[in-house]
Amino acid sequence: MSKVHHAEERTITAKTKTRKLENLLFISNDDLDKAGLDLYEILNCADLLITDYSSIYGDFLFMNKPIVFINADIEKYREERGISLEPYDFWTAGPKVKAQDVLETEILKSLEEEDYYRQKREELRDVFYKYKDGNSSLRVWDYIDSVLDNINK
Repeated sequence: MSKVHHAEERTITAKTKTRKLENLLFISNDDLDKAGLDLYEILNCADLLITDYSSIYGDFLFMNKPIVFINADIEKYREERGISLEPYDFWTAGPKVKAQDVLETEILKSLEEEDYYRQKREELRDVFYKYKDGNSSLRVWDYIDSVLDNINK
């Protein structure tokens, strides 16, 4: 399954619609809307994230699942848009690839070797997330309640 950035959906759809891709499904924002879903409702179904510099990395990191970074254009990206987290190699918990053959190798290694980059993912997850449970909404609600209680006193 592939969900490209919304800004690239038209380009990717045009390039791939004539290809016979039996094992790859492209999901668009329109597909998600029609199904009444948000990307984050299906993100946890993925076994692996392949990304470039997308902020979705941080959301996927929370689940401590493998991530492969494609950074063939990193210098151009740095110049044109900038990278939020530098140094890039420190803040990215997964292999970085610039070539197709390396991508294939790293995907297989990431899926087959359970501990591959696990320590780095856990290290960065601890930096990004104070809580790693399912109670964030409850904590927010409790905080709102406490603020409202203080206003009403």
